[in-house]
Amino acid sequence: MSKGRAYRRWRSLLKYISRLKKNMYYWKVTDDSEPAKKGYFYMKKWRSPQSWKELDEKGGHAKLLKDTASFVKKTKWEKIDDRNRIKDLREESKRIIDNELNNNE
Repeated sequence: MSKGRAYRRWRSLLKYISRLKKNMYYWKVTDDSEPAKKGYFYMKKWRSPQSWKELDEKGGHAKLLKDTASFVKKTKWEKIDDRNRIKDLREESKRIIDNELNNNE
C-alpha cells in the first residue's frame, strides 16, 4: 500500500508546525493592541508570539519554513567540518567492524 497525497500533505504540515514551534521564540510579531506614540509618528510594538498559530498568521517571513529542507544556510567551513566529521565516523566504524571480524576468526 502506497502512501498517498493526503498523507504527504499531512506530514509536510506536521513538519511545518514543528519548525514553527522550534523557531517561535526567535521571531517577533507586531503587537496590534496599541501602537507606541513617538512624537507625530506611530511606531509598531513587537513581542514574542504566544503560539505557533499566531506566528503563522502574523510572522511575516515565517512561511519560509514551509517548503524548505533546512532553513539554516551553512557556511563553507561548516560544510567542510561536517564532511570531515562524517568521514572520520565512517572510518572508525569500518575499523570496529574489521576488528570484530578478525577477533571472531
